[in-house]
Formats: sequence, structure tokens, C-alpha cells
Amino acid sequence: MKKTKLSFRALRIAVVSVFALAVLALTGCDGGGGTGPSMVTVTFNGNSALVTGTMPAPQTVTSGTSITLPGQTGFNKPEHALAGWNTNADGTGTTLSPGSTFTVTGNVTLFAIWAVPVTMGITVTGITDNFGESAVLALMHPGTMNYAVWDYSSIIGSSVTFSVTAIPGTYDIHLRLWGDNGGLFVAASRDLVAGPQTIPLSEFSRIDPISITVTGIPNTYIDGDGVMILNTPGYFNWAEDYWTCIDGSSVTFTFFVLPGTYDIQLEFYFWCNEEDEEMMSVYILSSKSLVAGNQNIALGQFTHLDPITITITEISDYIGYWGGFDLLIPGTYTFVAWSNWVEIEANTTFTVFVPPGTYDVVLFLGNGSWIAYIASARAITAGDNNIPFSAFTYHDSGTWASPASAPDPAPASRVLPDSSRARASALRAR
Repeated sequence: MKKTKLSFRALRIAVVSVFALAVLALTGCDGGGGTGPSMVTVTFNGNSALVTGTMPAPQTVTSGTSITLPGQTGFNKPEHALAGWNTNADGTGTTLSPGSTFTVTGNVTLFAIWAVPVTMGITVTGITDNFGESAVLALMHPGTMNYAVWDYSSIIGSSVTFSVTAIPGTYDIHLRLWGDNGGLFVAASRDLVAGPQTIPLSEFSRIDPISITVTGIPNTYIDGDGVMILNTPGYFNWAEDYWTCIDGSSVTFTFFVLPGTYDIQLEFYFWCNEEDEEMMSVYILSSKSLVAGNQNIALGQFTHLDPITITITEISDYIGYWGGFDLLIPGTYTFVAWSNWVEIEANTTFTVFVPPGTYDVVLFLGNGSWIAYIASARAITAGDNNIPFSAFTYHDSGTWASPASAPDPAPASRVLPDSSRARASALRAR
């Protein structure tokens, strides 16, 4: 039996050769007796006195290195959304989209460019085949799997209408339909404006699925569940999960995504005792090129991750809630990993599979509705870690406030980010 679940989250594992750079800097060796690599810094400026929160941290890299530009997270301008970054404060320089790649050749300050988002109604007509009862639409940065906004809606008759709030502009529209004839449909480079607009399904192109067969699976994981997650390297994006039962030494996962380079996370769930306690083992494979059709990948090509435990102490106000957390690359919404979900006690221990490093820890607490807190730039080591709840600040729709300002419970407008909301719903439904 196979189970397919759609979510909007993704995997990011960053590996930086710090030791090699340090040796070059100390020895002055560049292979020919030179002075070593030139280090340059990218600084991010909110470009308005109205901006609150914490701007993305400066990034110092070797000259010529390409970085992925951050989206809007942790900082906010009232009634505005981040439209991009520009090399000049007045917007007359080079404009760069959030999530795009930027090659750094010298010290530079990138200024936030703000725009007022509008409500767009997008109706897709001509849905006459067996596509099920519901659909998901995402507006993507053109030519990428990096999404700007998404919506879920029911198919009524031969059409489906979505409502999204976004900055007018050019997007690739990705439409995910289910049913016996389902799949991914893409309308590339569409100019979208405020208000309603209609696009017939005939103007979308169907994308051939990508299948990945993992071979060499040990007997330990047979009769358990497996899930594979794809994510565009370095950017939190629209991605798919595929769940299936493991019934042999190989298993195939099928995705409706564009061909390209992805980070792959592979998880195995299995029953370890008579009480059906669910355990997890996680493997990662970074920057794998995937094409339409089937491809085989041996499990030996993946890197196995050891579990890390994080105990959050002194959670006195939320005992009895359900909780879990995401780990993000500091100052961004670049998703790296998530923990298990447990019932909250005064001192609550979570398990996560991730390389040791520095992460933003986003804690979600729920009791009918959800509240989010963040502990920024925490050093997470192998083994056991402790973080006091007092180290977290309350996250309110893009602004940062003191924990005392958190409602109990949070109103519906203060909910999980899209990725975690979808994931929480899927996990709680299992």
C-alpha cells in the first residue's frame, strides 16, 4: 500500500569547507605562492525606518562565490512585502529576486525593495478529466522550484478558483491536480495583476513525473514506512514528499516536480517494540541532478545522520500542548530539518536528525491553534542539547516581540508558516 502526501517544506544541508579556507588564509598558499583567496561580505539593509525585526546576517564568502539571496523572514515593514534586493537604496541599481543566485565579487550592501501586495483571484477552467476534488496552486519565481505563495482550493464543476496575496509581476504558475489523471501542470512566465484573472487548463503544460528507486535497503527497514523529500539546494521551496511502505531491498518514490538539482532527504520509520513506538532513521544526499523518468540511487550514496536531542526547559505556560520545532539556517527561512512532535511537559525533549551547526530554532506550540517562538543562532552539537524557554522570543506574523505578548491560545491569524502548517496537519493526521 502506498501513501502520497503533499507538503510544502524542504531539506537544506550546508557543508562549508572552513578548515581548507583557514589553511589557505594562514599559509598564503593559492597554488602558486600568492596571497590566498579574497574574502568579501554581503550586507543586507532594510532600507526603511519602518522596518522592524532582525535583518539577515551578513555573509562573508570567497570572491566569486554564488549565494542564495534570503526571503523575508524575521523582519517586516507594515503593509508591505519584500519585492527584491537592489544594489542601490533608491532601486536604480541591479534588482535581484529573493531566492535567486547572486555572485559576490566585492563587498556590497543589498537594500530591501518593498512593494504593497495585492489580492489576486486565479481561476483555472477546462478541468474536464478525472482530476479529483481539490487542487493546489503555487506562484513560483520563474524557472525555479522556489515558491512565492500558494493556495489550496476545491474543484467545482470544471473549474477551480484560488485566492493569493502577492506582489503583481511575472510568475511561473504550478498547478497540482490529483485523481486518476493528476499531475503537475505549469504555465510559465505569466504576468499577474490585482483582481480576478482566468487561465484555461489548455495553456498549462503537463510535467512528466520523476521516479527515484533507492536500492540496497537493509532488512531493518522492511515492513516500515519510507518517505523521501526533495528541496532546491539553499532555498525553502515548493517540494513534495512521497510516502510508501518498504517491502523489499528497493523502493521507488515518484514526484511531480521540474527536472533539476535537488537535496534529497530519505527517512525510514519502523516499529521497535510491542507498543508501536515509531522510530526514525535519516539519510541525506546533497545536490543530486534529477531528470524526468526513473533513476536508481544506491542507499550507500547517502550519508546517514545520527540523532541529536534538544531539551527545551521551563515551558511552564504550555504544559499539555503539542509541540515541535524546525531548524533553519540563521536569518532565513531556509529549512534544514524538523523534530518529532510530542506533548509538552515542563522540560520537553525532542529528537532531530541534522549535522551539528548553528541554527535558528523555531518552536511551534499548539492547542487547537498554533503559536511560534524562535531562538536565533543557537549552536547545536552532537548528542544532547538544552535550551531554556526564556531564550525564545515570540514570532507574530513576521515581527518579533517578547514572549509575554503571546496570546493563549493564539488566534487563527497567528498560525504556522505555510510549510509547517501543512506538515503539522499531515503528521497529526497519520
